[in-house]
Amino acid sequence: YVLVGHSLGGLYVREFADMFPDSVAGMVLIEGTHPDSWQRQNLSEGIGADASQLNMAPILARVGFFRAGLFPVPPADPALPEQQRNQEQAYFNSVKYFENLRAVNNSFPAALQQVRETKDLGSIPLAIVVGTASENFQGVVRELQNDLLKLSTNSVFISVDGATHSGLVDDERYA
Repeated sequence: YVLVGHSLGGLYVREFADMFPDSVAGMVLIEGTHPDSWQRQNLSEGIGADASQLNMAPILARVGFFRAGLFPVPPADPALPEQQRNQEQAYFNSVKYFENLRAVNNSFPAALQQVRETKDLGSIPLAIVVGTASENFQGVVRELQNDLLKLSTNSVFISVDGATHSGLVDDERYA
């Protein structure tokens, strides 16, 4: 397999590659998350939401709090066809979405530690892709992207001019 992971997905493909090294022919990390990103930026390890609010969110979603627009949720991707855009927005307003966010947040420190313990890729080809209009193209986060290059002796850094973090996967100009 050639594994491709965007953002937090970069953690999961690294874990897969560590578990099944003979099955991996290459890896692409599109603005892949570095497991030490939070520590190096002096942030608490989590998805960036208050844990007590995440605990309440599924209850509030059950009574329609988010559907009523009383609290902002992520907007659906405007590039999607109308039906899929409506389905995505419905998911962002759902109990399941907030239960998933809470579960990811609760397991996050353990997941980061698992990835810290993974082995390097050896000479398996690795591409690190970062958009020049992304927060990952500057400062500490850029240094962490450069650190990811060290996972393989056969790696390359690719910058995509004008692309943002999410634009690398949902803007057809950068496909």
